[in-house]
Amino acid sequence: MSGLVLSSKLSPKFSIIPALIILIPPSADMRGNVYGALGSRLGSYLHMGRIEPKLRLDPLIEENLSASLFLVLLLSLVNGIVCSYIASLIGIERFGFVSAVNLMVVSVLATILSACFMIPATILIAICSYRWGWDPDNITSPLVTLAGDMVTMPFIYVAVELVLRTPMYLKLAFLGFVVAVMVLLFVKSRKGEVARRIVREMLVVLSICAVIDYGAGTLLGDKVESLIAIAGILTIIPPFLEDGGVIGCILAAKVSSWLHLGELRPKTVPEREVVDLFVMNHFLGLVVFTMVGILGQTLNFLLRIPTVPTVVMLSITVLAGQILVVILNIVSYELTVLSYRLGLDPDNVGIPIITSIMDLLGTGTLVLTLKLFGI
Repeated sequence: MSGLVLSSKLSPKFSIIPALIILIPPSADMRGNVYGALGSRLGSYLHMGRIEPKLRLDPLIEENLSASLFLVLLLSLVNGIVCSYIASLIGIERFGFVSAVNLMVVSVLATILSACFMIPATILIAICSYRWGWDPDNITSPLVTLAGDMVTMPFIYVAVELVLRTPMYLKLAFLGFVVAVMVLLFVKSRKGEVARRIVREMLVVLSICAVIDYGAGTLLGDKVESLIAIAGILTIIPPFLEDGGVIGCILAAKVSSWLHLGELRPKTVPEREVVDLFVMNHFLGLVVFTMVGILGQTLNFLLRIPTVPTVVMLSITVLAGQILVVILNIVSYELTVLSYRLGLDPDNVGIPIITSIMDLLGTGTLVLTLKLFGI
């Protein structure tokens, strides 16, 4: 879905707003980070009995929502400004007031549209999976991260269409309204201990994640002309990054819950059960990244999107995927354990950083693999 929208709908918009391609990684990753961490926290609350598995707005859930909404709105504004400036630095778009406002509105509007879907979905998935006897760590974070990546592209496309048709005074009024809402959410978040901790810990973490994602966006922006020429490559980028992030999130969420429950010691050298997860991730990656290549290429043929030969496409996704799994196994485990040792909640720290690093490393791995195949 995301790759299809990116290659067939959004790619023509890159010639109008080139900075869009830089905005995509931090925008998609921010939703996965915030809502993935929310889902992971809900899973931990359910395991520890802090909330009941009922579809109601518990005070603890309210604090989580106010903090999460504040964070996504703040980061979406910052992403718009920074990505517009990065586009000027690498020479694909001139930085100015109009371009910065347009990208901020696109970023914020896509965030608000996504929130209307992501918040109910996150709560529903976490609570229902627990009620059905499933482990939320295996279900919530992966599905929420995947859903965040899937809805990002369509909503960015909708936001771009609206921005191109909206006069400047309405865009500025919209941004002013958003800032006012952010102030109210910040005040509300300061009143709750849980919300304060979420904002305090995740604001630093999300800032680090954003910087990492800007690197991924810059890699794509630097290749924007080539990617437009071979749009079929764009089809596989979102699912490739999504699946890499999902595999990392499953590992991080599982290790986080084991640490919270005292079933795993925070050791630098992983224990046997963790090594078993590493091996499982390689088998999972082999299947998943093969399917990414097959489905992506099928869509390219059906929609007549310019692409590379099928054998080359499959070789790229499988090779890049296996390299990525090696990296994400080590990074996911060590970051989760390190955050726990430092007295931080791994649900607030591990998953956001992991998904961001996976975006950067996944993009870099794909670019490197493409170069190896002479593309």
